[in-house]
Amino acid sequence: MAYSKKEFWKKYFIPFKVGVSIKPTPSGYSASSAGNGTNNKTVYHAIAIEDMKVGRFSRKRGEYFCTQPSFIPYSACRVYQDDERPAVTCKVCLQRLEKFKLEKN
Repeated sequence: MAYSKKEFWKKYFIPFKVGVSIKPTPSGYSASSAGNGTNNKTVYHAIAIEDMKVGRFSRKRGEYFCTQPSFIPYSACRVYQDDERPAVTCKVCLQRLEKFKLEKN
């Protein structure tokens, strides 16, 4: 089910700042791509805006929820914050966000 970005974020209570970003890929810079680091398989990832630790799950500022640490510098990516955050579409990030869901299905 596809959610609007506002509907998506209303489902979660996250006690620290989380942004959304893409991970630029080398193929996203090829001659046949959009030239902006994206390709047809690009997904949106959750990224820590500040250092955080919840139980055994922890991330430092700039680390994606799905991988740690990232080989891509935090400053190299556009990070959407607050009301401009799109819905996360990375399957692993979504699994890690489950612990912050207000209602479990």
